Amino acid sequence: MLCDGHGYPLHFHLTPGQAHETTAFVDLLVGADEQVTDGDGGPVAWPAALAGDKGYRADWIDEYLLGLGITPVIPSKGNEDRSARPVEFDKDVYRRRSIVEMSHP
Repeated sequence: MLCDGHGYPLHFHLTPGQAHETTAFVDLLVGADEQVTDGDGGPVAWPAALAGDKGYRADWIDEYLLGLGITPVIPSKGNEDRSARPVEFDKDVYRRRSIVEMSHP
């Protein structure tokens, strides 16, 4: 599920239980881009950053997001060289990713 900074859903993509979550990553972003538009078909807002857990840590995801002008906020895995990443991990922004798990009144 992809949500905005307030925890409101923008789009979701359901996968089979045995599929890795990254298999739906591009479809999720494309689907959100198609869904969240103004009356003229333009995007209402474009994310400055996108947070995900270590399951989304892959070079191709960093490159894909950076190519779209979005800063990846995904922690490095314990066995990788953090200095080799094209972006620094922002802990403060990452803490906000749990907003999707919080309920709204």
